[in-house]
Amino acid sequence: MNSVTTQREKTRKIVLIGILGGLTVFLTFTPFGFIPIGPITLTTMHIPVILAACIGGPLVGGIVGLMFGLASMVNAILKPSILSPAFLNPFISVIPRIIFGVATGYIHLGLTKISKTSAIYYTSILVTLLHSLLILSLLFFFYQSLFGANTQAAFLLILTIFFTNTLPEIFTAALIVSPIYFGLTHSKK
Repeated sequence: MNSVTTQREKTRKIVLIGILGGLTVFLTFTPFGFIPIGPITLTTMHIPVILAACIGGPLVGGIVGLMFGLASMVNAILKPSILSPAFLNPFISVIPRIIFGVATGYIHLGLTKISKTSAIYYTSILVTLLHSLLILSLLFFFYQSLFGANTQAAFLLILTIFFTNTLPEIFTAALIVSPIYFGLTHSKK
């Protein structure tokens, strides 16, 4: 790769971080990023991270994941809920989102080796599931008291949140990510 190509690639990644990071900030401060449904919140905030990681790679995904995590902390302050104390902890709100972004990039790279056309679809499904399992597991192990007095009640509530949030989030990601990904990746050629 020559220096002009390398510089273009760096510039493209910086622009991608700016655009998808800006979208993350937009989603944070509008009702489109965190959609409250009773005591739980359905999120679309993971979508820019998936796009960033799949288009720009693991590093870009990790940076936009960092923005997602920081946005989660800001959301916990600005729109308090029963789970807000947990999301003020960066080990719940920020670090898993960075891991999510980096992992998404690597998962997409691996799935692309199997099928270039369906990799984005399966990546968006798999990583949305991974994200939910990661966050809900951390909530269960470190903030069980927010969910109830005993372990069984907390587990049942976490399981309910998993099924009521994760399935719609998977559907949303699968529906939205693929066309945007193909639009952005095909338009650069």
